[in-house]
Amino acid sequence: RGTSLTIPHAPLLIYIHGGYWQRLSAGDSLFNAADAQQLGISLHAVEYTLAPHATVAGIIEECIKDVLQTLQQLTPSRAVIAGCSAGAHLAAMCARHPNVQSRIDGVALLSGIYDVRPIVRTPTNDPLHLTYETASAISPQLLPPTAPPQRALLAVGQHESSEFIRQNNE
Repeated sequence: RGTSLTIPHAPLLIYIHGGYWQRLSAGDSLFNAADAQQLGISLHAVEYTLAPHATVAGIIEECIKDVLQTLQQLTPSRAVIAGCSAGAHLAAMCARHPNVQSRIDGVALLSGIYDVRPIVRTPTNDPLHLTYETASAISPQLLPPTAPPQRALLAVGQHESSEFIRQNNE
């Protein structure tokens, strides 16, 4: 369902866009496509149904399905899942799935949302309809650990809010 710019059997970067699960698209994620292809890297930008037309739990399942289909179709030499903000949350949730976990070499998570609970009491939650319980169930920081990918990069911008910095540090 997403958008792929591929080189056969090349390393693959799977990118999941942010936008608080309610904005942006795979097309917005192709800003790095020319650089990736010049370096011999295939790029796949994941597309997902935005809230309020889907729940965050449904979006996670959609992303896992897209990632698994992409890995199966492209058979890359190596694969990394990356995302920024809500996209980092979705990438972290995908990387926890056993069938994804066994097929990726790493993750790159930028300014991610790993504890979704603080969103419950903000206007960002209006289209998400999260409760404290549903937010807890989809917070990678709160879930039992799984085997980590071979490589992981977690980074946060120095001018991000204190909440993004706190979650990245934890």
